Amino acid sequence: MFRFNRNPKQFLRLLENLGERNLTATDIVSLPEPLRSALSGAIRAGRINLEDFAKELRLSLKGASLLADMLVKKGLFHRRDEKTFDVRASGKTYSHENSRTIELWAKFDNDDDKGKKA
Repeated sequence: MFRFNRNPKQFLRLLENLGERNLTATDIVSLPEPLRSALSGAIRAGRINLEDFAKELRLSLKGASLLADMLVKKGLFHRRDEKTFDVRASGKTYSHENSRTIELWAKFDNDDDKGKKA
């Protein structure tokens, strides 16, 4: 069993400050590290395991679970079972014709391409 002592409150506060709406690609790209990378990777994979999420963020399982519950409320995570979440970001930040939305989604794709080449 792994033990980390990072406090999840910093991440929870960041998400709470975004308001009651669902998270969008713009929100995720604007988050600080390591949360941005963890969520971007989860979006690319389409699913994340709670233990992997905890390890990436150096949180306890309880802390990762609190954060995952917040991400369920924000519409990014969708509970598959106790320890697994499907992940999908909302594209509703701007109209689909807006070039900024396309650029944001392209960033996720580019990051994924870089990871495959490494």
